[in-house]
Amino acid sequence: MNIYIAAVRNSRAQDLESLKKLPEYRKATKNMLLASSAINQLIQIVPDRELLALVLGSSYGELEITKDFLTTLAQSGVARPYLFQNSLHNATSGFISLHYGIRGPSTTVSNRYFTGESVLEVAMLLLESGERPLVLAVVVDSVIETLMLANKEKYPPNVQLTALKETYLGFGVSHRSGIF
Repeated sequence: MNIYIAAVRNSRAQDLESLKKLPEYRKATKNMLLASSAINQLIQIVPDRELLALVLGSSYGELEITKDFLTTLAQSGVARPYLFQNSLHNATSGFISLHYGIRGPSTTVSNRYFTGESVLEVAMLLLESGERPLVLAVVVDSVIETLMLANKEKYPPNVQLTALKETYLGFGVSHRSGIF
């Protein structure tokens, strides 16, 4: 079996500004915006979305929304359903499947530093099983300031937070996405 990489795309925070203005992205999380930004052009060449499966990877998931949910709950005593539903790890894959009409299997993979590799493994298993002839494999993470501060001790003391933002995980500012 041959597996081909059809496209690789990195998205950055500035790529998301135009998407945020569209009504269908009004309640989308950063991960949802990053994934959409990465696949918008590629998805147009898929002849039949019935043939397509989605494997989405996220090392951190929706930590920003989880933080917002817990902060709102602690401050007001009210659990906002919108924030809770978007805090789930598979919220982005569900959003992408519904938004683009992907009818095949859709799954989310999280394996910390090895998420990208795990996504490719799951995509390969789907292809080898014959479940679907096409698999869209996407890796996306929106890293929040709190997480960067928590990881700061892993870097030498001379690394300032601004430099850390620019080089975090080698993908630029504080967001990353890629499509395989």
